[in-house]
Amino acid sequence: MDLLKQTKYLCNLYNIRPNSLLGQNFLISNLVLDSIEENILKLNNEKISNVVEIGGGFGFLTNKLLNL
Repeated sequence: MDLLKQTKYLCNLYNIRPNSLLGQNFLISNLVLDSIEENILKLNNEKISNVVEIGGGFGFLTNKLLNL
Protein backbone atom coordinates (compact mmCIF):
# COMPACT_ATOMS: atom_id res chain seq x y z
CA MET A 1 0.00 0.00 0.00
CA ASP A 2 1.42 3.40 -0.97
CA LEU A 3 0.50 5.56 2.01
CA LEU A 4 1.73 8.79 0.42
CA LYS A 5 -0.48 8.35 -2.65
CA GLN A 6 -3.47 7.38 -0.52
CA THR A 7 -2.93 10.35 1.80
CA LYS A 8 -2.65 12.79 -1.11
CA TYR A 9 -5.77 11.30 -2.71
CA LEU A 10 -7.81 11.56 0.49
CA CYS A 11 -6.57 15.09 1.23
CA ASN A 12 -7.62 16.18 -2.26
CA LEU A 13 -10.93 14.31 -2.07
CA TYR A 14 -11.91 15.92 1.24
CA ASN A 15 -10.13 19.26 0.64
CA ILE A 16 -7.83 18.77 3.64
CA ARG A 17 -4.80 21.05 3.89
CA PRO A 18 -2.67 19.95 6.87
CA ASN A 19 -0.50 22.58 8.53
CA SER A 20 2.78 21.22 9.93
CA LEU A 21 3.24 24.42 11.97
CA LEU A 22 0.18 23.30 13.95
CA GLY A 23 1.56 19.77 14.29
CA GLN A 24 -0.81 18.31 11.72
CA ASN A 25 0.95 15.34 10.16
CA PHE A 26 0.05 12.04 8.51
CA LEU A 27 1.82 8.70 8.71
CA ILE A 28 3.09 8.00 5.18
CA SER A 29 5.94 5.55 5.89
CA ASN A 30 5.30 1.82 5.69
CA LEU A 31 8.55 1.29 7.62
CA VAL A 32 7.23 3.31 10.56
CA LEU A 33 3.84 1.59 10.31
CA ASP A 34 5.53 -1.84 10.40
CA SER A 35 7.71 -0.77 13.34
CA ILE A 36 4.66 0.33 15.32
CA GLU A 37 2.98 -2.98 14.53
CA GLU A 38 6.03 -4.92 15.77
CA ASN A 39 6.06 -2.95 19.03
CA ILE A 40 2.33 -3.51 19.54
CA LEU A 41 2.91 -7.24 19.10
CA LYS A 42 5.64 -7.08 21.77
CA LEU A 43 3.21 -5.33 24.13
CA ASN A 44 0.61 -7.98 23.35
CA ASN A 45 3.08 -10.67 24.41
CA GLU A 46 3.44 -8.82 27.72
CA LYS A 47 -0.34 -9.08 28.23
CA ILE A 48 -0.97 -5.39 27.58
CA SER A 49 -4.25 -5.40 25.71
CA ASN A 50 -5.29 -1.74 25.50
CA VAL A 51 -3.77 0.60 22.93
CA VAL A 52 -5.10 4.06 22.14
CA GLU A 53 -4.32 5.73 18.83
CA ILE A 54 -4.18 9.51 19.18
CA GLY A 55 -5.06 11.58 16.12
CA GLY A 56 -6.27 8.70 13.98
CA GLY A 57 -5.82 10.57 10.69
CA PHE A 58 -7.03 8.38 7.84
CA GLY A 59 -6.85 5.22 9.95
CA PHE A 60 -3.92 3.45 8.28
CA LEU A 61 -2.53 2.37 11.67
CA THR A 62 -5.95 1.42 13.00
CA ASN A 63 -6.58 -0.73 9.94
CA LYS A 64 -3.23 -2.49 10.36
CA LEU A 65 -3.84 -3.14 14.07
CA LEU A 66 -7.31 -4.55 13.42
CA ASN A 67 -5.68 -7.33 11.40
CA LEU A 68 -3.47 -8.50 14.31
